[in-house]
Amino acid sequence: MRPADDPDLPSQQRAYLGLRDLLLAGDIEPGQRLNEVRLAERLGMSRTPIRWALIELEHIGLVEPLPTGGFVARRFTVREVDDAMVLRGCLEGIAARLAAERGLNARAERELQALIGEGAALVRADIVPPEQQVAFAQVNERFHTALARAAGNDALWRAIEHNNRLPFAAPSAMLPVNDDSPESLFWLRNSQAQHEALVEALLARQGTRAQLLAEEHARVGRRGLQRVLEAPRRLGELWPAVARQSADPATQSKEIP
Repeated sequence: MRPADDPDLPSQQRAYLGLRDLLLAGDIEPGQRLNEVRLAERLGMSRTPIRWALIELEHIGLVEPLPTGGFVARRFTVREVDDAMVLRGCLEGIAARLAAERGLNARAERELQALIGEGAALVRADIVPPEQQVAFAQVNERFHTALARAAGNDALWRAIEHNNRLPFAAPSAMLPVNDDSPESLFWLRNSQAQHEALVEALLARQGTRAQLLAEEHARVGRRGLQRVLEAPRRLGELWPAVARQSADPATQSKEIP
């Protein structure tokens, strides 16, 4: 079940996730005016959470307001996706440095070590089935959340949380799932190895090393974006909205700087 369909989530959150999915899947064209009544009918809820969700989606750049009121779907470029990944690396690098220099408390150390164990178990086999790839992506999200929290800086945590809501900027956005190729297994194991090295640096209180490792870890996602951009069919399967907009002459080059 998709998060947007989870009945246990508040209606505002379901509206936000549902609309975000429609926009990223390309079901709503860039420049198309967003009708609250029709969207409410489509998602099976009232207009109130839809209105709230549209305001939130403006904050992450997926919609933009009209001078006359209301919103339209916004065009976003591959460069914007990459910029958000670059910023995530910088923010998580600062978080890792702070966590290392301040030292992990017992709870943070236990959580990070447990996640290292979970991740290792999921990518140990020669073949990692799709359900384990999805499970690893979930462990990856929890690891990055634990890392950000371990810094003990609420302002930094809020900045990371906000950036992760931008299109494809979240830590697991570019991890391969439902792909049993040897290359995908390599990238999953590489991500796990970087997690292990990062925790090692945190425990040794090596701030500079931890920061550099976190920044390099984010570059893996950027390389994943580049790989997908070089395979138009794969891009179209995973992220139709990005595929459609990256093929538009009005958008910037597919080359990631």
